[in-house]
Amino acid sequence: MTIIRNFANTATFLSANGQYLSSNLAGTIASSQLSGSYTGITGVGILAAGSIPSTLVTGLTVGSTANVQTFTTTGTWTKPTGCSMAKIQVWGAGGGGGRATNSAGGGGGGAFVELTVPISYLAATVTATVGTGGGAGTGGTAGGVGGTSTFPLTTAYNSISSVDAYGGGGGKGSTNLGGNGAGGGGGGSKGAGGSASAAGAVYTSGGSPGSGAVVGKFVAPSPGSAGFDGGGTGAGGRVDACSEQSNDISARSFSGGGGGGGGDYVTGAGSVYGGGGGGGYQNGIGTGAGGGSLYGGAGGSSGAAGTAPAGGGGTTNSTTNAGAVGRIIVYSF
Repeated sequence: MTIIRNFANTATFLSANGQYLSSNLAGTIASSQLSGSYTGITGVGILAAGSIPSTLVTGLTVGSTANVQTFTTTGTWTKPTGCSMAKIQVWGAGGGGGRATNSAGGGGGGAFVELTVPISYLAATVTATVGTGGGAGTGGTAGGVGGTSTFPLTTAYNSISSVDAYGGGGGKGSTNLGGNGAGGGGGGSKGAGGSASAAGAVYTSGGSPGSGAVVGKFVAPSPGSAGFDGGGTGAGGRVDACSEQSNDISARSFSGGGGGGGGDYVTGAGSVYGGGGGGGYQNGIGTGAGGGSLYGGAGGSSGAAGTAPAGGGGTTNSTTNAGAVGRIIVYSF
């Protein structure tokens, strides 16, 4: 069968012999373009729009749209028939926000990792492990680190045996009147974000970013230590008890998680594909917004939970919210 695509973005069938190639088609195939009985026609790919009436075609086999299996909790992926490739998208979970009487930082966002492989590299069934969000901090303790999301391959592909995305670190609160909480670091493709930790009597340091496979940093109009597939640095607290200026600024990432905002009501950092960091809070001064994300979940503003997938939790001195869960989506085609 020969196909000619005309300027109207439709297709005209000239004969009933040969191969149907959907890559040559776009738009609707109208029934007026077909006549007779077409038998034994096989196809590949997607029929973009419209359909070929069954009264005109018998024995037609065309590729359907991609098989999509989405996991918001851990579950089992089943290999579909008739597909040759699989695109695996994985988000790690967001870190939990800290809480304290004076101030606290938000949790870091989880990372995003994607891999496209021949479907033969995957088993008939695969356990898709979705990371759970880091728990909310209490008192002067840090929030929990977001869990890692994992999708294993049966056979290693270019030395990759599993598609893993790590979670964001937890934000930390300060109970010292002159102290200041700090944000957790964003997760990376090779390691989880670090939780904020104490660094003296009057302020805390932001969490370190999760490591990534790509050497170098995401070049963007962003302050702080920005990442590419590694996470962004969490914001630290104020330099001293009298200052209202943050010791650090939360940093963005490209596919890693954004850093959590510091206790000086610093805004959480954003990410393009990973989760955004949660916003920080300063008692009596203000609240920080969560960092946004184009393809992941946003970080929670002060006192709000992170948005799935992968957003870090925000915080106040009275409420703290956990990070959002991760996610796994597998497109087979």
